[in-house]
Amino acid sequence: MNYTYFLASNSAAGFYSIYNTFPPDEDDFLHIIKGGPGSGKSGLMRRIGKSAEDCGYDVHYILCSGDPDSLDGVYIPHLHQAWVDGTNPHVREPDLYGVNSDYVDLGAFFSGELSGTQKHYVSIYNKAYKQKYSSAYKLLSAALQLQKFYLTDSIPADKSCELFKALDGILEEHHALNSARNGSISYRFLNCIGCRGDYRLYSEFEKLCKAVYVIRSGFCNPDIFLRYLASCAETNGENAILCPSPLNPKKLTAVIFPDRALAFADSSWEFKNCTFINFDYLYSSEISSESLPDLETARELESETFKLAYKKMSEAKKLHDLLEQQYHQNIDFAALTQFTDEQIDRLFK
Repeated sequence: MNYTYFLASNSAAGFYSIYNTFPPDEDDFLHIIKGGPGSGKSGLMRRIGKSAEDCGYDVHYILCSGDPDSLDGVYIPHLHQAWVDGTNPHVREPDLYGVNSDYVDLGAFFSGELSGTQKHYVSIYNKAYKQKYSSAYKLLSAALQLQKFYLTDSIPADKSCELFKALDGILEEHHALNSARNGSISYRFLNCIGCRGDYRLYSEFEKLCKAVYVIRSGFCNPDIFLRYLASCAETNGENAILCPSPLNPKKLTAVIFPDRALAFADSSWEFKNCTFINFDYLYSSEISSESLPDLETARELESETFKLAYKKMSEAKKLHDLLEQQYHQNIDFAALTQFTDEQIDRLFK
């Protein structure tokens, strides 16, 4: 089965990466791709992934958090082979060169120095798209502060036992298909904040889960409940996929128990088929009616702030595309295609 996810996010604190967890197996070999803008890094990985699929292998596709139409990584578990874009902002270098990692130099297909006109436009576009991202990060920071205004990180002490019993009951209802106690905890972003707005990979839940529970809590950060579920997985020694929030990666937005075919998510997810768990009643005596209009205003402001951040990232993407076009004129794409064909032949033929 093929999987698609992110290993980085555009967060309220700027670019956030968990690429240090990739690839996941200590026996994996990592090919670190280096090359300038528009040098074909994503295209190379996409062709390798497609060739692996044609051979019947499962493939993990790691999407770019700023532009989910572009790849930042690909992993073929059966071959223990992985490729990653090792350039800024997720710079990677070999750990043990030639032993567990190496370089793939696409700079070799860049022919000649940029002309004076090209240099002029590269300088303009490079500065402009980075400024757009800087503005977007400031807006995301503001959105997080608004979110903190109406969400609390605490549970009423007299209700915590009731809450956790409810979650325990759901776990007991969905038995694990694999009873082994040597599972692992992994992290994946299944949504991102980028040029296409709030981009979500609902299909990944469909692959892994038969049942999804959405925690509705308008006053408490669902991370409290999701962290409890994550601790249950760790205590039980079972497999779990923890999905951080792109806005604030210190918080969780979903927890998946693949061996139970079960997932829990916060109410930012809009599944077609799910079961809702409403914990707002826990706070009925804590929220005064006078404060409700202010809380609703904060939510509305947060939504508008997100929209403006998405706009800035979309503008950044257009500028980065213009930047890449300046380099395309100096890249020998015929030689790059031949090189890619040779790599694919070496791997799959």
